Amino acid sequence: MPNRQAISNWILPTYSEKLTEKILQHACADKIGVTAAFDD
Repeated sequence: MPNRQAISNWILPTYSEKLTEKILQHACADKIGVTAAFDD
């Protein structure tokens, strides 16, 4: 199991970015018109 430093500095930002990209891909490809909104 990775330590907390690895999780907060590498794992979370990496997977958060990948998840954001996937959500935007699915929203753009949706035929009905899904809106994706994100908080900073």
